[in-house]
Amino acid sequence: MSTKMTQKTARKPLTRMTAAELAEATKGAEKIDFDDTRPLPPEMAVAWGRAKRGRGRPRIGQGAEKVLISMEKRLLLVTDALARRKGLDRSKLVAMAIRDMLEREAAVSDSDGSLKLPAREAVVPPGSGRKTRYHA
Repeated sequence: MSTKMTQKTARKPLTRMTAAELAEATKGAEKIDFDDTRPLPPEMAVAWGRAKRGRGRPRIGQGAEKVLISMEKRLLLVTDALARRKGLDRSKLVAMAIRDMLEREAAVSDSDGSLKLPAREAVVPPGSGRKTRYHA
């Protein structure tokens, strides 16, 4: 009984091929016609859509909304410097400052329950060793 062993040949990356090797590897590619193609199966189409879309931002609370605000240039520079020192981005620092102001306002206002603040979440600065990161 004879067993024939087939060895898988390692393919050289296209960027490392000589012109002759590249011509051989792509031989016949120009003959592909649109009629020879077919749509992706549904499960592959979903996977392709996810891959094209990318990771995206994690949803926090009810989600995030982009806002355009005007700020004095010097105040913006100081804000960015403080955010860098604290290991936060500008959005998180501004959100934390607004949340703190709302909490102070709620502490001195009537306790009628009209002001509902979202729960404060821990902010973990980058490089702290924890993999889970919560945003303010």
